[in-house]
Amino acid sequence: MDCGEVRHLLDQGLRPGTQTATKVHIGFHIARCPKCYNYYNTHFAGKKNHEQTLPLSQIPVESNIHEKEAESLVDSAPLDTPESRKEKQLPLIWGHIVWYLGMGTLAGLLLLVLFVIVPPVISLLNIYDNVQAMYVPPATPTSTVVPTLPPPTQIVLPTAVPSPSPEPLEPTVNPTPTDTPVPTPMPVSTSTPQPVAQIVPSQEAVTVLLLGSDRRPAEPEPSRTDAVIVAHIDPQQQRVALLSIPRDLWVEIPGYGYTRINAANALGTTYNAPGGSRELVQTTVSQLLGIPIDHYVYIDFVGFTGAIDAIGGITVSVQKELYDPQYPAMDYSYMTAHFLPGPQRMDGTQALIYSRIRHTDNDFARMRRQQQVLVAILAELRGQYTFDTLEQTEAMSTALRNYVETNIPPEKLIELAWSMRNMDPDSVELYVLDETMITFGVGGDRWAIVPRPGMLEMLVDRLQEPQN
Repeated sequence: MDCGEVRHLLDQGLRPGTQTATKVHIGFHIARCPKCYNYYNTHFAGKKNHEQTLPLSQIPVESNIHEKEAESLVDSAPLDTPESRKEKQLPLIWGHIVWYLGMGTLAGLLLLVLFVIVPPVISLLNIYDNVQAMYVPPATPTSTVVPTLPPPTQIVLPTAVPSPSPEPLEPTVNPTPTDTPVPTPMPVSTSTPQPVAQIVPSQEAVTVLLLGSDRRPAEPEPSRTDAVIVAHIDPQQQRVALLSIPRDLWVEIPGYGYTRINAANALGTTYNAPGGSRELVQTTVSQLLGIPIDHYVYIDFVGFTGAIDAIGGITVSVQKELYDPQYPAMDYSYMTAHFLPGPQRMDGTQALIYSRIRHTDNDFARMRRQQQVLVAILAELRGQYTFDTLEQTEAMSTALRNYVETNIPPEKLIELAWSMRNMDPDSVELYVLDETMITFGVGGDRWAIVPRPGMLEMLVDRLQEPQN
């Protein structure tokens, strides 16, 4: 190999080394030729290139490698061809690619953490915090004796209950002395209410009491419950069934005697019922239906409107025109409420009016409208995939946190909501103890409602088991 060939190879990017026979020859030639040594040292030594270069201090010379060893090294080294040189460069090129990809992956992970992972985590934490704020731990058993109240027909609610009081329900069934059972009020019990714990609830389903308060904004307790709805939720069967109970139903409130069911919450607040007024209503309904009520959810007007506004409103199909020129407003004044037939987009305030209006028909029609609104809320959640969109779920839970009380543990509530996220709202089963199943009049209370024999039991059976 002469000087011209060596310099030509150096110009092409080859450097002295031991990887190939050509590189070994270049190394020997440079070590023996002062001119080529100077050429290499002047033009190439210390410069960056893509070939693996042997430092000058390691160039094989006679002083540190014998001729025979060099010849054997040349014989064993592979020939260096243009194709092989390209192959040698590939690992280095891929190295750069991998490096850039590595840096890109780190940047991508950083962006993933900042914009994809962190917000959902924050949303989940906020949702949990909001749900935790709604949670009221169940009361521990107490030996407190429930105070004796006046006879049921003489119960007077505290003056803090909103006034004017609701107008009496106009019956759609005209009771007669022959078909209206008038139960004799039982003596008021002074013993502590016994929980209905002997009926073990299903591990796959849960029964929740939904209570809608008539408390207006900034109004203190006590309050009546305008809406009393029992929800049976079965995640395994993806089934939800709702049973509405008339607010004027005549019931026994454990430890307090007989009165209308909507008074239970107010009585429990006024007389500091063991476990609180909400649990008193829960126990009352459980005893009435003969089934365990696992939990309750209590909401007032502000929470109801805020929840619907948080999800952007709901769509309700109004069955018939509703017109009420004397609808009671939040400030105790009267306003005109009017809904035309057909699909209507409603915000929280409109949905509340639609759920409460009743002067155009009766309380039973109002219960059906309340159920209709609940199904519309589920449909809105399902349509927007709100349980998959944490931002909307967070907004809804934020709207509810100061206006909802529940004894469902936060973890269980979130798990239940998640397990039912794909349920079809159109499949919700709706049941009402309606005007065909009741009679009116108990003692001096002519509008108190009493279920006809067997009607309540039939509805409870339908609530718990799917109907073919």
